[in-house]
Formats: sequence, C-alpha cells, structure tokens
Amino acid sequence: MPSREVCWDGNRNRAVVLTLHELTRELERSMEEARAAQIQMDFVLTAGDCSLLLTVGEGDRSFVAFMRGPVEQGNALFDYVLDGQEEDPAHPFLYGGSYSEVDFNRTVPSGDAIKAVREFFETGEKPGWLPWEAV
Repeated sequence: MPSREVCWDGNRNRAVVLTLHELTRELERSMEEARAAQIQMDFVLTAGDCSLLLTVGEGDRSFVAFMRGPVEQGNALFDYVLDGQEEDPAHPFLYGGSYSEVDFNRTVPSGDAIKAVREFFETGEKPGWLPWEAV
C-alpha cells in the first residue's frame, strides 16, 4: 500500500497516516480546528498521484472532490460530486486558509464524505457510489 498523507487548512497541518485509526485521529483534529474557526475547512488525503478533498467542520453537508495528477503544479484532473439542486445556496469553507465557496449542489451529507475518505484510504480508488461529475 502506498503511503498516505493528509493535510488540512492548506498545508498548515500535515501527517503521514498508516492506519485507519491514524486517519480518524487526524480527521478529528481537523474537525476541532474547523469548529473553533466556525467555518468548514479543507482536508486532503493523498495516496500516490490521487487525492480526495473534503470539507470538515460544522454543518451537515461537505464538499468532496477527487483529483488525479500533480495538484501542486496545477495540472490535476478533477471530479466533483454533484448532488442536490442547482438553485441551492453556496457552501462556504476555507481552502488553504482563504475563503472559498462552491454551489451547494456540489455537496453531500457529511457522513457520506467521511465514508468516502475512509474508503479512499483503504482502496486508493475514487468511491464509485458517489454521484461524480468530471470537470
């Protein structure tokens, strides 16, 4: 299994995670920081040349994206989850410490986002049960 690395709040917090227990610990740490900031923030799990991004913190919805390729160089290919209605409001979060937002229809229930990151940790594959849209 290739090593897995997590980072959140941009690259301010990084850790190598070898077990599901370590992943859970880092998720909980990131959620505590997001709750303290009173806004969701990015959490990225990288395995090989693929990453799964989700937003964590307060709220019952999370943004989820799957990335293939070198994210740091701006050459990654993205798949976003597409769920909900087009007219729904924006979903705010911190990405790399900066305010960002996505359409609410690009979010899923937060429990599904956590399930997806756990599955990605175990398989290294994009969770096929989410409603993905290539961008």
